[in-house]
Amino acid sequence: MTATRTPAPATTHHVATLTTVWAALYGLLRLYWTLTDTRPRLPPVGDDLIAFSDWPIIALAATTITLTTALTRPTPSLPARALLGAAWATAALITLSAVLLLLDVVSLLLLNTSGIPFSPAAMAARLGALAMALGLAHTARRAHRRWIADCAHCGRTPRTRPAPQSTPAWAYAAAYTAIAGCLTRVLVQLPFGEQSPMTPTDSTEHAIAATGLLLLLGGSGVLLPLALVHAFGRTWPRWIPSLAGRRVPRPLVLGPALFATVGMNAYFGMNLAGLLLEGPDVYGGGFPDWFWWAAIGSYLVWGLGLAAATVFFARRTRPACDHCHRH
Repeated sequence: MTATRTPAPATTHHVATLTTVWAALYGLLRLYWTLTDTRPRLPPVGDDLIAFSDWPIIALAATTITLTTALTRPTPSLPARALLGAAWATAALITLSAVLLLLDVVSLLLLNTSGIPFSPAAMAARLGALAMALGLAHTARRAHRRWIADCAHCGRTPRTRPAPQSTPAWAYAAAYTAIAGCLTRVLVQLPFGEQSPMTPTDSTEHAIAATGLLLLLGGSGVLLPLALVHAFGRTWPRWIPSLAGRRVPRPLVLGPALFATVGMNAYFGMNLAGLLLEGPDVYGGGFPDWFWWAAIGSYLVWGLGLAAATVFFARRTRPACDHCHRH
C-alpha cells in the first residue's frame, strides 16, 4: 500500500517572520558593538559568546535572515536538502557560540554560590543568540515537512520507524552510561576534596553551593537518565500523591534532557578540543594533568549517554499524527 502525501496546511510563517526580525535586530546590535568597540565585558570569560563573536556572529545573523527567507518559500530556490543542511549547520554554530549559557543556568540554580559569576546581562545576550538559532531550526523543520516529508503535518515518511513500545537494551545501556559518567566525575574530585578557586569561603554560601550541587548532580546525572528509560518518566509512580497513574507531561522530561544534552556535549566538547590543542596547563587550578582529562572525559561520557537516552525517549513518547495516523 502506497501512502498518499498529506498536503501542507496553508498557514503563515509567524516564527520565521519573528526570526528574521530578531536576527536583523541582533545583528545590528552586534554590528554596533563591533564598529564602536563597545561590546561589554561579560562573565565568566569577558565575552558573551565563544568561538563566533563580533564579525562571525554578524555573518551568522545575516545568514539566518537569508536562509529563513529561502525556507519560507512554497518551493525551494536551491536543492532542498542543501538549504536545510545549511540551516541546521548555521543553527548549530550559533548554538555553539552561546554554550556558556550552560554555566549561567548552573550558577542560577545554585543561587550564584558556585563561584561562577552570574550576570543577567550575559545570560540575556546568550539567550538572544540561542533564540535566533531556535527560530532558524524551527523554520528548517517546517520547510522539511513541506518539501520532503511524506506528511507535512508531522514530518514522518513511510520509512519512519514506529515508536518503540518497550525499552531496548541500548537505551538502558546509554542511561546507565550517563550515570556512570556522573559518578566518575564525582570520584575524580574526591582525592582533592573541595580544592577549587571557585569554592565559596562564606559558610552559608558554601552550604548552599554544596547542597545545590548534590541536588543538581543527583537530578541531572541519576534521576534524569533513569526517567528517560524507565516507566516513571512517562507515568507518575504510585508514591506521588494526586498524580499517581497520570501521564507525565512530555516536555517536563524531554526539555531538561535536551538542554543538558546539547549544553554538556557542546561545552565539554569544546573543553576537550582545548585540551587537545593547548594541553591541560591552560586550565590551571592547581590540579594535575590527569585530573582534567578524567574530569572532562567523564562529563563527555555522561553527555553522550544522556544524548542516546534522550533520542530513545523522544521516539518512545512521540504522539501519533492526527493526519497520517503514523505513530
